[in-house]
Order: sequence, then structure tokens, then C-alpha cells
Amino acid sequence: MKKRLALVCIMILSISTFLMACGGNKDEASKSQGKKTLKIMENAEVSSMDSTLSQDVPSFTEQGQVFEGLYTLNDKDQAVPAIAKDMPELSEDQKTYTIKLRDDAKWS
Repeated sequence: MKKRLALVCIMILSISTFLMACGGNKDEASKSQGKKTLKIMENAEVSSMDSTLSQDVPSFTEQGQVFEGLYTLNDKDQAVPAIAKDMPELSEDQKTYTIKLRDDAKWS
């Protein structure tokens, strides 16, 4: 009898825990509506966000997600302007490339 009672109590606790986990908080859902957040987890600490000092994969991964380059690759793996306005202009002596930035971009 005691085993049967213990089994019933365990089943009730399991079912109630499952049902509580399935229920959503409507207040939180309405607050977050319209906001979009992407959370990314890294398995190691980022050593530096300075691109000249970075030597590890986590740093390069994070930099790639927050910094935009002059050019990026399209879906056909062809270079297209990102911060740059157009493709670079090559000087007559073929030693200098001139890259013009978009009007709304800042280079630092």
C-alpha cells in the first residue's frame, strides 16, 4: 500500500511539473513581442576585440559578428561592397587602391 501511494505521489508530481513547464507567462510574452534578440554562446573567453592583437578562434568569431568589412561575399561567393561604396579604383601605376566609403559609414 505504501509503495502504491508513493508511486501515485511521484506520478502526480511528475505530471504537475510537466504541466507547469508547458504553461507560458503571458506577461513576458507580451513584453518581448516586437523585440528580436540573438544570443550566441562561445565555449571560451574572448581574449581581445582588437583585430591586431587577436590570436584565437573565439576572438575572430566575435569580431566577424560585430565588425563589418569593406567588402563581403554574396550568395555566389563574389565580393560585393559592404562599407565600401564601390569596388576599389586602381591607380595608373597599379600600386594604389582607392576605396570610397558609403555616405552613412564611418571607418575607424
